[in-house]
Amino acid sequence: MIAQDAALRAMLASDARVFWAGKIPPLARMQASEHILDPSHDFRMPPTFHQSFQLVYLVERDLGTIKAWPLVVDEALRLLAPGGVLIIRMTNTKLCSIFELKNQLYMWGDIVPQFEFIDEDGATQFAVKNTRATPRPMGAESFSFGVITDGKRQGQLFAFIASVLALDHSAAYIAEIVVCGPSCIATDVCAAFPNVVFVADTNEFVEQGWITRKKNQIVDHARYENLIIAHDRYTINTDFITRLQEFGGDFSFLVCRQLRPDGRRFPDWVALGCEWSWSPPAILEYGDWTRNLYINGGIMIAKTQHLKDTRWNELLFWNQAEDVELTRRLRSQGHVPRLARAVTVCSTVTRAGTMESFEPMPSLPDRYHVSGPPAANGEIHTPSLMFAQQVRFGHRWGRAAAEMGVYVDSAFTVTADGLRLDAGVFGEIAFMLADRPTSTVELWLSVSGHSDSLAVMVNDIAQHAVAISPALLRIDISKECFALTRVCRLHVRSNTAPLAVGGLKMQPAGWTLGVPLPVTRESARTIVTHANVFAALDGASLCVCDLQTLARGAQRFAVVLPTDRQSQQDLTPFLTALRRHARPDAIIRILSDACAELPSVGFELQNIDWQRFAAEAPYLLQCIADLNAFAPELLVNGFSSRTLLSDVLMLESNAVGVIGFERRSYELAADEQDFSRPKYTRLIEETNGGAADALIRALDLSADVHSVTQ
Repeated sequence: MIAQDAALRAMLASDARVFWAGKIPPLARMQASEHILDPSHDFRMPPTFHQSFQLVYLVERDLGTIKAWPLVVDEALRLLAPGGVLIIRMTNTKLCSIFELKNQLYMWGDIVPQFEFIDEDGATQFAVKNTRATPRPMGAESFSFGVITDGKRQGQLFAFIASVLALDHSAAYIAEIVVCGPSCIATDVCAAFPNVVFVADTNEFVEQGWITRKKNQIVDHARYENLIIAHDRYTINTDFITRLQEFGGDFSFLVCRQLRPDGRRFPDWVALGCEWSWSPPAILEYGDWTRNLYINGGIMIAKTQHLKDTRWNELLFWNQAEDVELTRRLRSQGHVPRLARAVTVCSTVTRAGTMESFEPMPSLPDRYHVSGPPAANGEIHTPSLMFAQQVRFGHRWGRAAAEMGVYVDSAFTVTADGLRLDAGVFGEIAFMLADRPTSTVELWLSVSGHSDSLAVMVNDIAQHAVAISPALLRIDISKECFALTRVCRLHVRSNTAPLAVGGLKMQPAGWTLGVPLPVTRESARTIVTHANVFAALDGASLCVCDLQTLARGAQRFAVVLPTDRQSQQDLTPFLTALRRHARPDAIIRILSDACAELPSVGFELQNIDWQRFAAEAPYLLQCIADLNAFAPELLVNGFSSRTLLSDVLMLESNAVGVIGFERRSYELAADEQDFSRPKYTRLIEETNGGAADALIRALDLSADVHSVTQ
């Protein structure tokens, strides 16, 4: 039901243009579209829609459930004609609060309230009116192209200018080129390009790189409505103007797609830590959003007047995050940076270490990520991918992969079976490791459709992929690839046929695959060092790690318990010992039916109805997905004997290590294989002392065994 006051009812009864965000408009005459809610369309409507509607409804979807709601609201405001009314429905969530939303509306300016009430479902619905009397500038025909240079790369400077002069455009297009650089190159530049406006740099703070001053000088000389300011390492694609006109000229500041000459992505849609902290930058997936997003200062598209009103901070020099500081001030004034991924430029030069300095930031629909240390307010730190942790891709496992910290760029298409990459295109998969490898590591890819012409790069260093089988590739990566970073940025391209990637894992080189290894405390220490304690699970054989060290270092545990109360009571001493010995910030999750005998303090419960788990496939898959979203580093099977139900849960988990104990194994027919046994580190014989003692001894929690069992 749409809430209406008398003015809205009169407007609906008139011939006023009305926009409905969604696909189910209540009135046939409303113009409806889901593009404003769609990340793949950059939350953007066609330019003919801008500043043309008297009513805009954002009510079909609760705004509080949309992660990139600032982009949706910015676009909705741009749809309003002068005097138009915007109606919003929202609830307070960890993504959106009423005061943050209304702060954006207030900072936009010219906005006054119309009505507000609470729906029956608890959502807030309110309307605001645009009080502007005249339209905003929204032209996309006149452009000032500015480029700053230190004069040391004349070839690249000339390439930028030549690319601007070669742009496709309409008859109405007008443009100028402004170059700011040292006066010593003015003669050469003006001789080669007589129509260029040359602005001599002040030659102050040359060693520091006074790029903020140079950019402000370009702003001072810019004459046209739209301003592009770039460093001299860029060239502009020939369809730049036509693509920008398709996006529309109603914007404040734009981020365009940046590529390297071979087609790989260059950092464009990026973020930096918390609001003002100095922390690692991160690359976002297109369509994602974070409060800490900033406009990469390498190239910026803006309305000239905005940059005349809000100038670069000339106290900042090169490599002092001047682009972050400017973006923070622009955001505080109500300007929301927008992405126009169809508008493309090329960065012809990549400084050593540039790509390595950016963390990959996988997109999750219901929470914000930050780079660097963990933050509050619902934002989470991007996790590291543990050695030998299995990652699977596809519709079923896509979110689990993101939960594990794996970033996949837009070159890949997500299918039910994995990731698909067209021939001749580089695709990027990236993740962070817990530590920088000190020796060679192996990256294993489950693939189909690959050919001998596969090109592979890890952190910009070419690698060779060895085909172990038609469905499995191994890439041996030297420690030199991680000299500057613990990020593993994999680029892969199949030159002759499409490539499908089903999953991956990384592990230390030389692990024996497919051979069951007897694991004891002593042998584990000879196989992996304490420095690589999390290099734990060999998915094709057995887990080889020092479980005792893992139990003390892991941050997330999951313990699977049977339904019967006697078993749960028997295992309570083990849970108590685990809680006592684990690190203080460890989270221990119990997977079982809710039961009064389970300890409640210091634990969280994931309720599993084992009868439904056995009978209902969708419920089984949801339980597994919930477990993988938790991403335990150690998963303990507390069932007193090997059962098919618990083994299914273990087999499908993405835990780093899995241990179990048994008195007996379930019977298998002669032609059947125990498909799940390799997932276990060891089988602990329950002899004297019961189940709790067996697990306490396995994880070396025996120091407390008497105190917790008395």
